[in-house]
Amino acid sequence: MYLAIYDENKKHITNIDNATFDLTRRVYDADGFSAVGQSVENINDAKYLILCDKTGKYMYSCFVDNIT
Repeated sequence: MYLAIYDENKKHITNIDNATFDLTRRVYDADGFSAVGQSVENINDAKYLILCDKTGKYMYSCFVDNIT
């Protein structure tokens, strides 16, 4: 799995390989998603991400709320 990180203008910033994540899908409330990975790029301007499998197939996407 990897995370594709994008800024507010839909410009690709970087991919984060070998990311681990925790996804809780809810029916009547907002989903919960957290991920852990490392990037050498500055991703402080990230606004949304796309979770992809190793072949690049879309799995999940969400807005970025907090990066530490």
